[in-house]
Amino acid sequence: MSPSEFEPYKGLRPWRPNDNRDTFGKVRIPKRRVEGKPPSSPERQPTSGTPQARKKSVKPAARTTLRKSANGGLQARKKSVQSAVRVTTRKPIKRADSQLAFGHRQLGRWTVPVIGIPGASRRASLPVRGEVGNSVPTSERGRKTLQAWKLTVASDVRANRGVTPWDPADRYAVTLGFSFCPQLHGGAAQELDVENYVKPTLDALAAGLFSEPGEDLASIPRWDYDDSNFSTLLIHRLPDAPTADVEGVAIFVSAK
Repeated sequence: MSPSEFEPYKGLRPWRPNDNRDTFGKVRIPKRRVEGKPPSSPERQPTSGTPQARKKSVKPAARTTLRKSANGGLQARKKSVQSAVRVTTRKPIKRADSQLAFGHRQLGRWTVPVIGIPGASRRASLPVRGEVGNSVPTSERGRKTLQAWKLTVASDVRANRGVTPWDPADRYAVTLGFSFCPQLHGGAAQELDVENYVKPTLDALAAGLFSEPGEDLASIPRWDYDDSNFSTLLIHRLPDAPTADVEGVAIFVSAK
């Protein structure tokens, strides 16, 4: 090691035994004495009746009073905050709900490993074809593609789910398998951030599951249906699509 490598530490003295500074010149923080541990040198206890003894007898009572009043204030604040919290309809997690089942499904042209809830009251599985929309569009074409993708997913899911909307208070396990056509996303050399394609697909999935049958999906101002109970997600990137007309996503949903 050359002398020049020591230049950044020039002027810092090395550590010595019983020094109060470490190797880099920072002041060490002394260890706090454990409460209740007797001091190393015995202190002289004042005799009763002296001013010092009277002060010591008053201090513990004052500390106790202050501590109780501070705790009372904190408890009052906590109660007021809890009373303002909105009560949600989310079902509590039970032991049976935390169990999951794994399997494989043939969804269109894709064989997809899926995850589900045993004993689910409802299931939906379908392939959706179309150019997958990116949640961060960088052009006008990208914004139109994103809107068209959401409409395609929501429409196909609503047609598959049945007439009655599903209950957003149920617990959901969702599997998504994406197959991208590289030519639609910057070519084979372009690296894809898959998470940018997951969120719009989940937003459209929630709209398809929870929207009313007569609701016009094209006029949705914000895709903000409650998907907070999508508690288990399994995301795949499937083999690339050879052509643009077979790009899309495989969806498997179970609810309980």
